[in-house]
Amino acid sequence: MGMAQRFRRWVEFGRGIHRYSYDIGDSILDFSWLPNIVRRNRKVARYGDALVCAGLGFALLPYSRALALYLIFAAFSLRHLEDQVFQRQRSRDLDLVDSVLIAEDQTRTLDELEQTATPQHQPSQGIPSGMGSDIQDSIRQQQRTPRK
Repeated sequence: MGMAQRFRRWVEFGRGIHRYSYDIGDSILDFSWLPNIVRRNRKVARYGDALVCAGLGFALLPYSRALALYLIFAAFSLRHLEDQVFQRQRSRDLDLVDSVLIAEDQTRTLDELEQTATPQHQPSQGIPSGMGSDIQDSIRQQQRTPRK
C-alpha cells in the first residue's frame, strides 16, 4: 500500500498537483458525496479512519487476537497522528493570519509616521532665478561708493 501511495503521489506531481513534503495524504473514506461539514477540517481522516480501523479490530477479536489488538493499537496511533497533523496545520494557519494582521498594523503605523514626519509646505511660486531687487540695490550702492 505504501508503494501504491508513493506511485499516486508521483502521478499527481507529474500532473502539476503539488503537496507539502510533510503531507500525509487524504483519507480513502473522504468521499465527495459526504456533507461538507463532515469533510471540513479533515474530520473524516481524524475520526473516520480510526473508527473504521478500531471497528475492524473489534470485529476480528474472536478470530485472531493478535491481529485484532494490532488493529486497535493502530487505530489509536492513527488518531493521535491525525490530531498532531491537524494541530500543526491549524497553528500554521493561525500564524499566517497573525502575520497578515501584524503587516496591516505596521503599514498603518508607517502611514501615520509618514504623514506626521513630512511638514506641509505651501506650494512655491516657482523657482527663483536671478537676484532679488534688494540685492540689486545693495550692489548698486556698493558700486557708487568709492573704495579706499
